[in-house]
Formats: sequence, structure tokens, C-alpha cells
Amino acid sequence: MVGKTNPYETNGQAARSEKPIGVQSNWRIILLALVTLMGAGNTVTALIDAYRERYPTLDGYLFIGIATLIPYGVGAVGLLTQLARRSTMFWLWSMASIVALLPGLLLWSIYASFPTPRVHMGAGQMHIFFLPIIHIGYCFLVYLGAGLLALAISADGNK
Repeated sequence: MVGKTNPYETNGQAARSEKPIGVQSNWRIILLALVTLMGAGNTVTALIDAYRERYPTLDGYLFIGIATLIPYGVGAVGLLTQLARRSTMFWLWSMASIVALLPGLLLWSIYASFPTPRVHMGAGQMHIFFLPIIHIGYCFLVYLGAGLLALAISADGNK
């Protein structure tokens, strides 16, 4: 008798060519859009806070704008690289992006909601420079943890 002896055995080629069950592409785009909105909101609220405190130099606004976009940029690049890959990796990076951006967005929103006019020169404006730096350090810790977890998942999947 030539052929398969086990009727429940699947054809390996057919099993590999099936579409994997996971996050549908429209949900991936929605999550990428959510992370993009959070990144833009983070930058806008930081710039509103700096404007309400009447920060005097254009270089400071440029620093704040770039520094608050770094956590979003790292998350967006991670999401774009995982857009067409396995579902677990995409979920991991999307959750890491949300965890990395949410504290900064909430904190900048609180500072931006304080009533105007406020004028703090010198030490009163230290949060304008230290919050982006702390947020960048925090986001790199979150993304490092997500990267190590992704490495562990991919190493486990290769066995």
C-alpha cells in the first residue's frame, strides 16, 4: 500500500500555505494609527505646555518637538517592521509602544492643562527639558524589554 498510513496526518505544504490566524491587517493599521495619534498628541501637548510657560527660545521648542517624537519614532519603526510578520510579534510591539507613550502623553496633558499665564524662568522650566529626557530613557527600557521578549519568542518558535 503506497500512501499515507495515518488518515489524520496533514500535508506539510498545504499547512504552511494557509493564512496564519492572528491580527487582521485592518486592526494592524488601526493600532499603528493609534500609536501615531498618541505620538502626535505627546508632541502637541508638550509644545502647548512650553508655549503656556512662555519659553523664550525657538531652539527649546525644536528640542521639545524632536525629543518627544523619539519615543513615537522607535515604536513606529518597530510596528512597521512587524506589520507583515507573526501576530504575536506585532501585538508585542504595539503594546510596548502604547506602554512607552502613554505616561508621557498623560503627564504632558496634565502640564498643558494648567491655566495660563504662567511664567517660570530658570528652575521653574526644568520639567520642559527633563521630562523628554526621562521619557526617552523610559521608552528605551520598555522597548528593550519588548525586544528581549521578542527574541525569546522567536528563539522558542525556532525549536
